Amino acid sequence: ALVLAKRRQQNQDEAFRRVIRSTRRSYRMSEASRMSQSQFEQAHQSELSSKASWIASCQSYESTKDSFKMTLGLPPDARIEPREGDLVELEKYVAQFIERAPESYEMGESAEVELDPPDSVDEGGLKARTDIAIALAFSNRLDFVTYRDQLEDAQRHLLVAEDRLRAEVTLGASAANVAETVGPMSRRSGVNHGAIHPRETSVNPVLTIDLPIERRSERNGYRNALIAVENAVRTYQQQEDALKSTIRGDMRSMNQTKDDLLIQYMAMNLAERRVRNQEILLQAGRADMTVMLEAQDSLVSAKNSLYAAMISYKNQELALQRDLGLLEVSVNGTWKEADLVSLGVINLPKERKM
Repeated sequence: ALVLAKRRQQNQDEAFRRVIRSTRRSYRMSEASRMSQSQFEQAHQSELSSKASWIASCQSYESTKDSFKMTLGLPPDARIEPREGDLVELEKYVAQFIERAPESYEMGESAEVELDPPDSVDEGGLKARTDIAIALAFSNRLDFVTYRDQLEDAQRHLLVAEDRLRAEVTLGASAANVAETVGPMSRRSGVNHGAIHPRETSVNPVLTIDLPIERRSERNGYRNALIAVENAVRTYQQQEDALKSTIRGDMRSMNQTKDDLLIQYMAMNLAERRVRNQEILLQAGRADMTVMLEAQDSLVSAKNSLYAAMISYKNQELALQRDLGLLEVSVNGTWKEADLVSLGVINLPKERKM
């Protein structure tokens, strides 16, 4: 939010300077009788409105900065400034996902309107990337791995409880050295009393048979273990479905924000061309001030929307890494991001030919 507020303030500052230049030019043209007085007054009114918007954007940035200080645990009067390099790096990172070439526009009233549906997580390349993301989440989400371990533990307990229901036959024996029972005075000197001598050893065989006649306690334990396995299976399936739904939603949102980023970029390019064209017409004395001011306002709105889409895309990517269990935080409090492109979760768009 702080970086976005800073960029909005910069956009409004640039727009205010552009409106001032247009107003001054319209004043000179009005003095030279090349533009009506009403058009100059309209430009002057737009300058005043732009000044109010510029002041509001500056105050909004200061308020956002104070809120950010409180979030960090700093006093509101602490002096901090966001690094401009952070937004530049974000612009470079997001630029690789934008198709730079403008799309061709088909003219003619007889042309059929065909809608190109967005990618779906159930088909096409997005489905393949979604499957990769789900597999990564299954192997990296520790909370989900815990549910899987609990299921395996319940299954092992069930096998143990099932084994207790069977008959038990135990065959054993006990051996004792008879020479060890003789008093110390009667022991033969030079004899190794730790060795076993067949003639001086007594062996007692033991055979224990436990028939499965009375197994009420074991049966109740087996029933409880079976119920525990069913509960563990149901819990595991619920968590599996919930994780799949979360990842599918993240991939769908990623695709949506990526399309919105492309749309906002194309809208900004179109708004810049409109402003340039109107400035050329204004210099030639053929510009309509209403169209000129509208184009300038559209450019500011398009720039703000573009940077909002950039930050929204980055936030959505971080949310996806968090849900995949790939977003790590270092000891100094900074996060370590994963390369989703190399993992096959995100693909770079192919360059279009002009």
